[in-house]
Amino acid sequence: PTSSPTKSPTLAPIASTDPPSPSPSKAPTPSPVASCVCSPLSYTFTINLNQNCDTDTFIDNPGIGDTVCLVINDDDVDFDTLKVIDVQFLQVDTSGNLIVINQDDTYNNVSLSTGDTLTFDSVSAKLNPDEPLSSQLNYVPGGVLMSLRAKSEGSETIVTNRVSWMYTNSCESVPTSVGDAIGWITLSDQTEASQAFCPVAASATPTLSPTKTVTVTPTTSPVNTIVTDPPTSSPTKSPTLAPIASTDPPSPSPSKAPTPSPVASCVCSPLSYTFTINLNQNCDTDTFIDNPGIGDTVCLVINDDDVDFDTLKVIDVQFLQVDTSGNLIVINQDDTYNNVSLSTGDTLTFDSVSAKLNPDEPLSSQLNYVPGGVLMSLRAKSEGSETIVTNRVSWMYTNSCESVPTSVGDAIGWITLSDQTEASQAFCPVAASATPTLSPTKTVTVTPTTSPVNTIVTDPPTSSPTK
Repeated sequence: PTSSPTKSPTLAPIASTDPPSPSPSKAPTPSPVASCVCSPLSYTFTINLNQNCDTDTFIDNPGIGDTVCLVINDDDVDFDTLKVIDVQFLQVDTSGNLIVINQDDTYNNVSLSTGDTLTFDSVSAKLNPDEPLSSQLNYVPGGVLMSLRAKSEGSETIVTNRVSWMYTNSCESVPTSVGDAIGWITLSDQTEASQAFCPVAASATPTLSPTKTVTVTPTTSPVNTIVTDPPTSSPTKSPTLAPIASTDPPSPSPSKAPTPSPVASCVCSPLSYTFTINLNQNCDTDTFIDNPGIGDTVCLVINDDDVDFDTLKVIDVQFLQVDTSGNLIVINQDDTYNNVSLSTGDTLTFDSVSAKLNPDEPLSSQLNYVPGGVLMSLRAKSEGSETIVTNRVSWMYTNSCESVPTSVGDAIGWITLSDQTEASQAFCPVAASATPTLSPTKTVTVTPTTSPVNTIVTDPPTSSPTK
């Protein structure tokens, strides 16, 4: 990496195999409810591969909280022939947990140079001015995370620029301006926020004509809406998720670069998972944390006051796997269980991205298929109620070679692991040839929604990020 973050970063702490820290003594501060949405409705960025992480003017804006910029694997790279080969644009919610609410992979398998442009619509463009903001928080971005991957002519080395900026969502300032730059991108045009949600928004936004426009065919990439109600129960351990966003003044820049992220030596997590729902459990239930191959766990039940649990039904489930960098980069997403009605005893089955690992290739060349952890969100409603109750759980893997991290019967929050396909012995020497299973009480068949597997970081960095 060529530079450390310009401020105390908002991304998650680096994963490690050290023993987990003790549970917090009190519940974390609830995430703030956005009062305004002054971030743009659309963005156009111009690529400039002559810039690096010394360039960051986003951080100077009053509506910006934190920024992060990393250039990964840029040693001995011919920048004269460097071409951007894919770009990912993510927007996260306001909870501080980096829950993805919008994902755009339009610029996949491209060849872009300095001067080419990238255009993305914000999830906030879906806000309805005739409805209160409090009922549309799934369309309120708390920040942007972008990843640009590039290769030089004749080289197989992937150079990655990862940038992010978090919004304060205050009503007093527009957080970005045309000309703002960070890393390889400069904001060359934007559609300003609606005055219905941002009183200081101008009626028209000044624009800077981009040097060159590139047209690409968009890929299928669904919008993922996650509820942002504040939590009512604390995590079971020191969480691996990002710190809670706030509008307080930013903390000073770190005095030294954080510990580099570990490179996975083994993959002992399951190739597939089957969970049985148990709405009679809560966050007092967590046996994942007792397993030696598990680092941290988090369990939150959100908005569960005055809920009739006897009639509660799970209405949708999101299953995410993140990479091993500690930055919660999503490498697998499954939204199969969308618009469902599930009860205690019903089951959920998900394939792991690790099922794509090729035993004939070294693990070091396939780190985009190595999960560093799982994040799940189960949303539920009671009969006759519009209140959404959410259980968010996560567990992070140590990726050690000495233990299988999960066992049938492990439980956390509303889910119990009732079946799993154990890892391949090619990547986990302690994996058994067969996995014991616990027959689920009831199996529910649902029609999968269109939700592709999203391989985000499709090649691993060969040098650790500074964050």
